[in-house]
Amino acid sequence: KLQDLAVPTGPLRVLNDRALTFVRKSIKANRNERYGSFKEMLEDLKKIERRTLELGSEKFELESYLGKGGFGEVFKARRISDGKSFAVKHLFPGLDPSRFHREARLLEKYPHPNLVGYVGFSTVERLDGEEHYLFLEFLEGMPQWGLRGRIKSEGAFDEEEVRRLFVDYLTALDFLHTAHRKPILHRDITPANLYAPPQKGREGTRIPGKIFDMGIARSEQTLTGGHVPGNPEYMAPEFVTESDFRGSVQSDIYCLGLCMYESLTGKPAFERLSRETAEMWSSLKARADGKVAIRFDYDVFRLHPNLERFVQKATARNPKQRFQSAREMLAALKAMGTTDEGRDLEMAMDPADRAELSAATVFVPEGDAAQA
Repeated sequence: KLQDLAVPTGPLRVLNDRALTFVRKSIKANRNERYGSFKEMLEDLKKIERRTLELGSEKFELESYLGKGGFGEVFKARRISDGKSFAVKHLFPGLDPSRFHREARLLEKYPHPNLVGYVGFSTVERLDGEEHYLFLEFLEGMPQWGLRGRIKSEGAFDEEEVRRLFVDYLTALDFLHTAHRKPILHRDITPANLYAPPQKGREGTRIPGKIFDMGIARSEQTLTGGHVPGNPEYMAPEFVTESDFRGSVQSDIYCLGLCMYESLTGKPAFERLSRETAEMWSSLKARADGKVAIRFDYDVFRLHPNLERFVQKATARNPKQRFQSAREMLAALKAMGTTDEGRDLEMAMDPADRAELSAATVFVPEGDAAQA
């Protein structure tokens, strides 16, 4: 595969193009095409340096590879002028850059303390095409301090930390849903897209939780048909039950509710979906029809019944029975911090819905699936 690459990707991209040339020559199938001596090899090795990128008048040096997603990869970079760290997203070669452009425009136009900060966007012309880079605020501790990473390494969070983090997420979501005349929908809220720093950072200061990866976010007025957006694991039921559904305020709320459940229990709300399309949609339909329901018999819900009611309301199958706005959900979460644990906050689901929930088949995560 290395022999087929036009440009380096992954960890190799931290270094300049000479690194790929060096590796290719070192592993040639024909030994006569490889380096003839260690001296020759060493001379080329000395030419390899860290890759530098330009944004306006500033230069940035890539320092490390942080990870990748379906559309691109992320690096930690250092601004040469002052040594400050930033995150740089690189779109995989050959992909449509419109997703990157959209994320850049949204973050630039709608800055918020609980959204990852926008720094700039750069397009680099190469002989084999354009390369696109999105420069963002560097989030301390990432990727380990992402919600997914922390749940994987630590398990369930203390309920007070969950409240703190989700107040931050809901503050950001309320901003997105109200900053524009039509709500800006994230449509891909998952633990992988939530920054969950510990109570205090390495410098001992409070670091806010943040939402990031706005690549498929859209205003409600621009939603059109096409592929279902986001991660199917966190898909709201209406994506299955409603024709050509593309997202709503309530579908964002549902996704965040599933993330909160996972934070409180250390387990996913549902069994991991099959990669086979037919099986995946069958499982999603079972969830949407109520044949598979979320398990609520964890100690955290027995000790804090208001949290159970809160998560049940956020993840109700019927969007009309969920919180009707992020602001309403935020107010209810803040209220829990000032009320007795057993007090009914009038968030309980309708009796008929609760009976239906109890009668449904409940998934109990076990083994490897519970850690997915």
